[in-house]
Amino acid sequence: MTRSPLLRDLIYFDFDKAASLFSQSEGGLLKDWREEQKNKRDQRRGAKLDIKLASGELADATAEEEALIETRVLHHDLLSRVERRLFESQLAIDMNQALSDSELTHASIRTVLSGEPYVRVEGWALIHDYERIKRVASSMSGLEELQRASTRHALSQTGALQELEGQLRKLREAAERASSHKKKQGALAALGQIERAIEDQINEAVGERRIAEWIAPGISLFIDALMPGRMIVRVHPFESCPDFYVLANLKRQCFLDSDTDNIIFEYGARPNLKLTVLGLITSMPPEQGHQFSGFRQEQKDLRLANAAPDFEGGFQKMFESLEQLDVSTRFLRYPNVTVYPLAVYRPLGTESD
Repeated sequence: MTRSPLLRDLIYFDFDKAASLFSQSEGGLLKDWREEQKNKRDQRRGAKLDIKLASGELADATAEEEALIETRVLHHDLLSRVERRLFESQLAIDMNQALSDSELTHASIRTVLSGEPYVRVEGWALIHDYERIKRVASSMSGLEELQRASTRHALSQTGALQELEGQLRKLREAAERASSHKKKQGALAALGQIERAIEDQINEAVGERRIAEWIAPGISLFIDALMPGRMIVRVHPFESCPDFYVLANLKRQCFLDSDTDNIIFEYGARPNLKLTVLGLITSMPPEQGHQFSGFRQEQKDLRLANAAPDFEGGFQKMFESLEQLDVSTRFLRYPNVTVYPLAVYRPLGTESD
């Protein structure tokens, strides 16, 4: 028997997708039902308070708060209804319940998932926000200088560096008091040696290698061009098969907490508590790669017929090049699976359907 969560910490929910599924199964529009429920609540609230509100602004604020509460409740209620309907209609499979560690192979995983529209999977998760990488990359140079300044300050408190700093002060004074050009040059040369000795100590502590100037803008350019706004979650359901994972791209507007940095802080980019993803299977790359290409065969036939190259063929080659870039940035390979996520949550308890 499939067991569904009794309570959840709901992190992510694609309300529009879930509403579409629910309205299809119920034969009606969920939006109408939601508005009707909201209106009924407003009427009951008005009767209870006997409309004796001292301020119109207070009435508006109360109505707004009521609508927000109603929407939040509906998120959880809608997810429960959609999840239950998917399993009752045999349109979803719980991967953790369908497979045991004793029978885990890439082939057995694919066999279980084959033909299943939706999958629910719980496991160890990785949350990767590429906008965070951009933000950190843009600050790399400043952070590196901060680290060097901090190290310099810490070293300045040690006896060895304090001694060198003392020598520096004496040599600067000697250079200023030098009565001849030769003596001044000698003091400046000694000064340079000590400055290099200090820099060597700092480099030894921090590392002499500096970040190349092109790296930060290059990272930002790559992400903006090929992975704009990308935030993904990878769920590894089986510790005995660690190379298998379910991959999902997350839309920022579907997080219940709009501050995604807060979510990363609370759970971590590598949560130490298991998370669950419910989603529509959208990609199951074959072991040998996708072999079919009707356009290539069409182009081959045209070449055999000595047909002149056309614009379509040129654009097709450009799209094929883009496909290769997409493959390199989707991070998906056999036997892993991509899903279009409906929800990401942490289950807090279960009940029998």
